[in-house]
Amino acid sequence: TCVCSRAITSEVTSRGVEGVLAAHSYLPMTGFREDVEGDGIVPLEMAFLDQPAKRVVLDKCSLTGKGIRHSHVVPTPWNLWDPSASSMHLPPHDYPSYLSRGVVTQWAHHIR
Repeated sequence: TCVCSRAITSEVTSRGVEGVLAAHSYLPMTGFREDVEGDGIVPLEMAFLDQPAKRVVLDKCSLTGKGIRHSHVVPTPWNLWDPSASSMHLPPHDYPSYLSRGVVTQWAHHIR
């Protein structure tokens, strides 16, 4: 079973930070393209194994109605020198991830 969100679309010329970050994250895997869907780190088209793997595509957290992101943390520059250094934590209500309460229930039942 493979799970991925399509909440964050790459936008190279966007004024929004998430779209620009997604574009840079997706770039090595998809090339220089706009309008690529994914979770902000992994593009949807690269998230899945071949058949017979089950593909689960998520959109929004069932509790908050907000788009599902790869993680609720943002790596910081000091993570490059010290991988155990703290990342910046984003408020889980505003930035739901695959492990958020309203998200786990959308994919966990697919795992056997």
